[in-house]
Amino acid sequence: MKQGVEQPADQSKDRTIANSFPDIDLPAGWGIEKALADETIDRVRDANRENFGRIAAQLLPIEDLLPNCYSDWKPIIRKAFCYIVSHLPPSRLIPKIAQQLDSPSLALEQRFVSFISEMPTLQKLGQIMARNPKLDQNLRSELIRLENSIRDAEPQLIFEEIHKQLGPKMKAFSIELEGMLHSEASVGAIVRFSFANPETGDRQEGVFKVLKPKIDQYFWEEISIWDGLIHHLGQSDDFELLRSVDLPALINDIRDHLAPELDYRNEQSHLLKAKSIYSNVGDIQIPTLYPQLCTGTITAMSYLSGVKVTEAFSGQIDKRRKLASRLIQIFIAQPIFIENGVFMIHADPHAGNILVDETTGKVTLLDWALVDYIQPAERHELIVIVSAFLLRDEGLLANSLLKLSDANASSMPNASEIIHEEVRRAFQRMPLAGYPRLSDTTDLIDRIGMRGLRFSKELLVYRKALLTLQGVLNELDPENAIAPEIASYLSQTLASNLIHLRPKTLPLTALDTAHLAFSFCWMGPRLQLILLNRLIGSA
Repeated sequence: MKQGVEQPADQSKDRTIANSFPDIDLPAGWGIEKALADETIDRVRDANRENFGRIAAQLLPIEDLLPNCYSDWKPIIRKAFCYIVSHLPPSRLIPKIAQQLDSPSLALEQRFVSFISEMPTLQKLGQIMARNPKLDQNLRSELIRLENSIRDAEPQLIFEEIHKQLGPKMKAFSIELEGMLHSEASVGAIVRFSFANPETGDRQEGVFKVLKPKIDQYFWEEISIWDGLIHHLGQSDDFELLRSVDLPALINDIRDHLAPELDYRNEQSHLLKAKSIYSNVGDIQIPTLYPQLCTGTITAMSYLSGVKVTEAFSGQIDKRRKLASRLIQIFIAQPIFIENGVFMIHADPHAGNILVDETTGKVTLLDWALVDYIQPAERHELIVIVSAFLLRDEGLLANSLLKLSDANASSMPNASEIIHEEVRRAFQRMPLAGYPRLSDTTDLIDRIGMRGLRFSKELLVYRKALLTLQGVLNELDPENAIAPEIASYLSQTLASNLIHLRPKTLPLTALDTAHLAFSFCWMGPRLQLILLNRLIGSA
């Protein structure tokens, strides 16, 4: 019992814990009833922070959500969760504990969803993990379900924020809000609305994307906690197991994904650029921005209907396969083979950001907070990488990857050797017949990265986008392959430009073209050599 704190007379909450959660180990004289109810004793909460954190971890054994194939990770997950919750500000942690105490009969999954409400970094971590096709499918399914269950915004507060931000514009544009939230994500809530166009008087449909109250404050609080967690786990006995996961890189992933989502002005700028880029592409839709109704925390745009891409054309295998092919062209082929210049790509193409109109087949791209810019020099190397994968040319592929890395002779003299070795292994894993898959490229970059080489930020962002896209493609067409779709896109584009007397300008030199032609001539012998090595290895 801390000095100066009276023992509460009513121990009903303690008894509730003891009855509903018999495994909870309460310290003597804890008196959680007073700690939960009395808002004037913050210093008591701070003094007992470790106890609150430990109790929260006991109330919510999230390690039990992991499949048995991740049993080695369960102690680490528990330790990490305990650290995170014990370092939450008391004003955020105590209500979460109280909420858990009021719902002991709910399933663990439901109580976990409730606990991580208004915790954007944990929600984003679940989303990032859910998009990793290498993760156990049962765990991925559970994480996707948790992602779809995010409902932590108070509708009335969102509506009040819209009225506060827009003020007299609510009346000037005759804005009418839908009576409920349309959807939610980690940092924002979506509200459908209609308004009168001041020029025509016609009513138009739109959506407000509203930044949730205090979410930016919560984000930076949690990022600070995650930084401390890295140091904390670095001193753990489980450090060797943790080395198989680049935890600092994972935290950077969360930061890189969420920080841009807090900058609504930046996203509004991206949306305008995307609208311009795709204005002449008939089957791609980008929401129209309504700048006059936008603020620093509200983005107003047109409403576009459609179903989630992974739910489109259910049971129609051919249509789903064609849709997968179109996505490969949109997210991979077009950014690489566009005419000279910098190309902005959507860097977060998960299923929730891609809608499909099943009647017209049009694809809608939402949420332009996270983008990447592919420079001409990078597109040059990406073309060579894609071509080298298709041609199974070790030297060509390794040289391009080396150019995109930050390795130099002084910092990593064996960089070239490492890349050549990993490329050779990648080719040995690939089937002799057929085309390389998207995962072959991302896996190779990951394996090289695990050996200490680092690539340019732009390439890593693009790689993450491809990894996210791979999860969508796998659901639409498990047999998807990028090479034939890229070849098809390129041939159609070249033919169109020839017909219209507009020669296509690719970021390739005459020497590049000669190298690729020479490599093509020697593709047969290379495949024979790969086959011979496999036969020798299996003998």
